[in-house]
Amino acid sequence: LPIIVKMTPNVTDMNLIARACLEVGADSISAINTVASIIGVDLETFVPLPNVWGLSTAGAPILST
Repeated sequence: LPIIVKMTPNVTDMNLIARACLEVGADSISAINTVASIIGVDLETFVPLPNVWGLSTAGAPILST
């Protein structure tokens, strides 16, 4: 079973933490967590999706009242 360690950005030197993980047996390291992206594009209007009331956002829309 591969062991993948998720790194935290809350350290001053990621190199030290990454090397320590590899030294104790981690198979790989994930240096990112979430990648914001556009889910899709309406190919007729070229508007990014999701689109809610004319507004678009990366990932799932968050609506406030």
